Amino acid sequence: MTGADSHQQPIGRVEMRVLGSYREAGRDYGETYAADIERQIAAYEPVFDLLGMGSEAVAQRAQEYVLPATEHAFPDYLDELRGRAEGAGVAFRHLFSLSCIEEIWSWVGPEKMRELEELATSHNPGGHCTSFALRRCGRTLIGHNEDWSAVDLDTTMLVHDVTVPNGTRFLSLQFVGLLPWSGLNSHGLAITANTLLATDATAGAANAFVLRRLLESRSLEEVWDRVRMPSRGLGTYVLAADARGRAWAMETSARGAACRPVEVWTAETNHFTDETMVSLRPQPVSQDSLARLARASELIGAGMERGEDLSLLARRVLTDHRAAGGRAICAHPQSGIPQPLQMATVATTVYEPIDGRLWVTLAPPCEREPQLFELN
Repeated sequence: MTGADSHQQPIGRVEMRVLGSYREAGRDYGETYAADIERQIAAYEPVFDLLGMGSEAVAQRAQEYVLPATEHAFPDYLDELRGRAEGAGVAFRHLFSLSCIEEIWSWVGPEKMRELEELATSHNPGGHCTSFALRRCGRTLIGHNEDWSAVDLDTTMLVHDVTVPNGTRFLSLQFVGLLPWSGLNSHGLAITANTLLATDATAGAANAFVLRRLLESRSLEEVWDRVRMPSRGLGTYVLAADARGRAWAMETSARGAACRPVEVWTAETNHFTDETMVSLRPQPVSQDSLARLARASELIGAGMERGEDLSLLARRVLTDHRAAGGRAICAHPQSGIPQPLQMATVATTVYEPIDGRLWVTLAPPCEREPQLFELN
């Protein structure tokens, strides 16, 4: 895989071995990356202000509606996050808020959402993530663009090489203020996810922690079982593949779920597409999500039909700027609106689970060359 900039700084790789206490492992990490964690928390203060809530109100609501179920389901992961807060010298409630960003977006009322959309539409029609899976001749590849607020372009991201007490090891690209939630593991799985807002969202465990647990799964069947945990408050789109070449696409809401095997290829953005789940779409459906999915499907369908190399096809899709209505799969921040409202592709990952390889790009992928990380 090749890109545009051969003089970029290498992406950092940090090894974490959780041999005993999650709290202790988190504390060591927090001490090492204290300044970076503090900077990410500060970067999200204007995001929460823009959403009309403010960081203290967000933290209080997360403690009330999200923390109890998360504590019950994932005490070890919360211990690690508390350790990070202690090591970094930051308030746990503010660090926890970063892990609730999808829940926080679900709290934005329709009137405020219309206001934000009107402000953004003419300047920055960006949305959220794009994921896809490609399969041919025993090879499977997963691609993902991580689109979020442009404030994250200045936030430290590292490839985390993590070994947990049960022996599972995984590689995951993640911000220093968040626990890993997508990656490639020693059981031969590659897992990524997109935000899917649904009308049945409720108080429950944070989606980021649901996804974190998936990284310790040993099979696609276990991923499917775990992503449907009853105490979840939101849903998500999970795309997972294994070393046997299988790939499954899973859509969930707080109460519903659907799973389908990927035969040749699939793509997903940020709205439900399974016929059993479409009734849970918030209305109106994001025009950006619809446009990105249509463009990704167009590119992938044509590329697969003509037998294009899977790696080159993945690169072409992830760097595309020609979705309908001036939209793009590879999103760049635009001027004219506050930075927290600007959406950008902050990172790109391409997984090859059969070979245990992870390709990573930071910032819009058209500007950088992918870097290779290997699990073995």
